[in-house]
Amino acid sequence: MESVIKKLFYLVLVSLLTNYVSGKADRIPGGKSFAAGEFPYFVQIVTILLDDNGNIEAGSCGGSLIHPQWVLTAAHCFKTDRMIPPENFKNGSVRAYMGTESIILLHLNDTTLTFQFIQEAYIHDDYAYEHLDDSEDIINDVAVALLKKPFVLNKYINIIRLPDSNAKVCPLGVVIGQMIDYHGVTGKTLNYAHMHSKTEEELSEAPHFPRATSFYTETEFYKGSLIEPDAGGPFVCFDELGPIQHGILSSTYNTTTTSIDEYEMATAHLWFIKKYVPMNLHHTKLRSRNIQKHHSRDPQTTSIAIWRKSSHIIWCITVILYREYVLLYKSDLE
Repeated sequence: MESVIKKLFYLVLVSLLTNYVSGKADRIPGGKSFAAGEFPYFVQIVTILLDDNGNIEAGSCGGSLIHPQWVLTAAHCFKTDRMIPPENFKNGSVRAYMGTESIILLHLNDTTLTFQFIQEAYIHDDYAYEHLDDSEDIINDVAVALLKKPFVLNKYINIIRLPDSNAKVCPLGVVIGQMIDYHGVTGKTLNYAHMHSKTEEELSEAPHFPRATSFYTETEFYKGSLIEPDAGGPFVCFDELGPIQHGILSSTYNTTTTSIDEYEMATAHLWFIKKYVPMNLHHTKLRSRNIQKHHSRDPQTTSIAIWRKSSHIIWCITVILYREYVLLYKSDLE
């Protein structure tokens, strides 16, 4: 009896510890495809510019709709060494696309896509960008973009909530981006993946530029395909009301064995966002409608929640059994 209880006790202990161990990267075999309307708040920002030689350059970033007329994204999508010229906003070269799972850069001639022109971008007051030899040093990488006209909200286009100022980042969230295979070839549609959020102490290697306002995700390299979240795109958590955006993707860098994404915490920049975006009315309506409740029942998220609850129950039962055995053993000795 003693050996059985001890074995059960140690088995549960080891199982619980390995489930919560830190410092390991996610092993994600690419992402999963999704249908239009599954992540209706995701925005693809496309900028068409002329380079110094007069050639057309098209770039893209991710973002999220936090108000029918406002997009939350990364500041470096609009400004690195210099700001996107005002004429590019005026002539319609900067656009926000929504309501599709297609990668917009591959479908620029598709006239059926839904988009709005971006009228102006507001950069974080304390934003700073420095291009180094093999990396970028970016501080307060947050921006909000004002659309010329608001999006019409529907099943395929909707806003996402932002967290309260004291909210914590969830341990497991969703990121959205494109697939990249082992040879660097990208897919034609967006994908999503579940990623574990990490502090700088939980990474396999220390970040290049630690930030008090950042958190991270980490993915192991392997032969196959992986998901590359779009810069400026959201890190999404879920509660009983649906999705909440907790992060804005700022930068990605590689270690010898992993890829690390750095996210700006949404909670750290709420003051800046609210400086421009009138969120209260729309976000109150969003809460009251309780939209997208099915996402809080996401299979992988639900299975992890069930496992944690089950682990807690098993732990309690094991402790009780072991305690009863100790009491019986003591009574026999007496």
